[in-house]
Formats: sequence, C-alpha cells, structure tokens
Amino acid sequence: MIFEKKLKLPIEIESLHVGKIQCSFVWSSLFFRSSSPALTIQVEHVRAIIKPIILDDNENQNEEFIEENEIVKKRNHLDLSEQQLEKEFEYLGEVKSSSWSLKRLILSFLEKLQVHIIDVHISYESFTSDNNPYTVGLSFNNIQISNELSNENMNRKIFQLHDLALYIDSNIN
Repeated sequence: MIFEKKLKLPIEIESLHVGKIQCSFVWSSLFFRSSSPALTIQVEHVRAIIKPIILDDNENQNEEFIEENEIVKKRNHLDLSEQQLEKEFEYLGEVKSSSWSLKRLILSFLEKLQVHIIDVHISYESFTSDNNPYTVGLSFNNIQISNELSNENMNRKIFQLHDLALYIDSNIN
C-alpha cells in the first residue's frame, strides 16, 4: 500500500521476506576524522513479489488532499522539534561554542554510512491485455554503498552492484 499512497505507483507488495538485518553504529566516528563507517547496515536474503492494483481516481484525489495535510503537519512538527533541540544545545552552550550543529551531524552521518545488501530477488507478476500471466524479475547477489577517502578534502561514494540478472517469464502456469 505504501507504493500506491506515498509513491503514487499502482502496485502492491504481495509478499516480502527479509532474512536478516544487521546494524552497527560507532558514535565516535561521527565526531572524529576517521575512515571507519559510523553506521553499517547489512541486509540479507530479500525476497519480494509485487503485483498491480487498479486505482480509483476519486479515491486518489481525497487521499492526496489528506496526505498533503499530513505532510505539512509532519514538517511543522519536525521544524518545531529541531528548534527545541537547538534551544537545548544553546542552553548548554554547545551551538555557540562548537561548529557542530544538527545539520553538520547529519551530513557527517551520511558521509560515513555504509550499506551492504546481499542476495535479493524481486519479481513483478501481472497479466497481459489478453489475460496471459507473466513475470518480470530482478535479482542480484550483492550491492555495496560505501565511502572512499580519496584525499583529505574529498570523499567519494562508491556504488557496486554484483551479479545483476533481469528476466521476463511469460510461460507461467
């Protein structure tokens, strides 16, 4: 349902299986100049089956209006929370005396994020216009998103995709 409501895609996830999710976090690597990742996320054995859904235009317009109102409320709440956090830091003298702000902390976090996704298979099952079933699939063994320190002033994000396979199967019984 998230694809239909949030991303405006006419699909639904029929089944989803994730074998393992592992996260490790090193708080000190956010504040000190180090090459080690601050957050490492490893996801293994992901299986998903996606199917189409038929959208009703009137229902979508009402949902869009409600969704836009919710987004505005969430942004206002987030802005208020950020202001309160900055006030607390100011009270402690952290914001004025230190170059670390919330935005810089988030940027440091994103710079040192490392993601590994292992063994993924996603398939989309649907029917042709003459009601014949077909499946389109995507499979890969490994995706790695990591950071490489090329010199003291520049970081590069590395994206590696291993053993990618795409297929179309129209002989489904």
